[in-house]
Amino acid sequence: MAKGKKRAAPAKELAMATGKKRAAPAPEVSVEVLLAQIPRAQLEELALHLYNGNAASRDDLVAYAKRGRPAPVAAVVDGEDRRGTGRFDAVDGESLSRVMAYLRLADRLQAAVCVCKPWRRLRSARGLWGRLFCNNVGLLSGGLDAAEAVPLWDSMSLVGPGLAKLVAWLEHKDAVDALGVRTGAYGSTYLSSAAVVGALRDLPGLRHVFLDGKQINAEIMKQRPPCLPRLRTLAVGTDVNGSAPHFGKWIAAAPCLEALEAPDKLATYASLSAARHAWRDARGGGDPVLAHLKITGMERQDYRAVSVAGSWFPNLETLEFNANSYSEAGWDGVPPLHPFPRLRALKVQRLATYRNHFSTAMLTELVGKLLAATPNLRAFQVRHGICYSKPPLPAPAVGRAFATLPASLRELTLSDLRIDPGDLDEANELEVLRVNACFSTGKKGPEPFRAAKFRAAWPGLKIVVDYEDEDAAT
Repeated sequence: MAKGKKRAAPAKELAMATGKKRAAPAPEVSVEVLLAQIPRAQLEELALHLYNGNAASRDDLVAYAKRGRPAPVAAVVDGEDRRGTGRFDAVDGESLSRVMAYLRLADRLQAAVCVCKPWRRLRSARGLWGRLFCNNVGLLSGGLDAAEAVPLWDSMSLVGPGLAKLVAWLEHKDAVDALGVRTGAYGSTYLSSAAVVGALRDLPGLRHVFLDGKQINAEIMKQRPPCLPRLRTLAVGTDVNGSAPHFGKWIAAAPCLEALEAPDKLATYASLSAARHAWRDARGGGDPVLAHLKITGMERQDYRAVSVAGSWFPNLETLEFNANSYSEAGWDGVPPLHPFPRLRALKVQRLATYRNHFSTAMLTELVGKLLAATPNLRAFQVRHGICYSKPPLPAPAVGRAFATLPASLRELTLSDLRIDPGDLDEANELEVLRVNACFSTGKKGPEPFRAAKFRAAWPGLKIVVDYEDEDAAT
């Protein structure tokens, strides 16, 4: 190399050797998009920061937006803790962290405990122990946006005192961001309520909690662990014990809750009302920050809670509930719904019961009132379900229930319904139609839904079906 000439950067040398140009840097996200990515609670912190006379740079907005995303895995720091690990001494901390993060929790724990003495120092690596999931609890929380990031495979089996031993082993308990526990399965108790109480008490940095099993009961809901005031996500499964009053008081102590999943036996009108009042009081009269609400379970849901949810929780962005009680005998119509000003995704599940299902008229009324209350909806899903009566009842027809859709709606998902080409108007701004086990009217009766039959009637609409078929390709 000539004297005085600087050596090219490695990336530049590689580009020169291969003859390829470096990819252009990604365009900067606009300020409007950054603000939209900031969770409501962090927006309020930003407003208070500005009110106190501070300035906010673009980097500040990026930092606030990152708070709404899962925390990245921290690097295993080089130094004394990394010596004596054999050839792994040559691996930089960030690379080792990424490799270890791909391992299941049980495998990471085994590497830090059983390999050799130097590897035991991985106990001090904060980035490896930020999320603890036990007994496949992640399987219960697929519907919440905040919970979808839970890796279903990253779970380890624990019995008896295993949870307490794991928590005691952790060197940086405040670095644990998420905890998921299923206390029992198939009638056998794996973990006690006392073990769960101890874990919630000893992990003050928890922001996301997922709980299921019979031992999740009133004893746990009476506790007020230090993580509760800053908790952002709470998901409890349908197998939990406890009562609605205890549950209402429990969540009332979590005014920063942004995502809530609970069964209908706990998330009742009374319990949600109690939480709503407590949250408002804790926020000085301000609206609750709850953005995601999912009500599960097979019991008769109290739809007063759904009908007033738009007024109680005006910051809701996603809502999911079961509507099977509407199809019970004694149908008296859908109660009035308060508007949902910010709702962008709505999922209505289980319209069918074991003996009854929605008629076309009932479906039209329900859908009409829901769409009228959600002017900014972007994704709408209606999963009717199956009626197991004998003889089986045919799937109800969509009719004109979805003929006129909000201008904001871009994606519609339908399941177990009969839909025909004339059921959607071309004037809608819909971009994607997803169908799951749907039918259409054929010459000899109902026949499986085939996308090719509908393309002429719905030009420009992307149709996605749930089964492999030559006519289903889009």
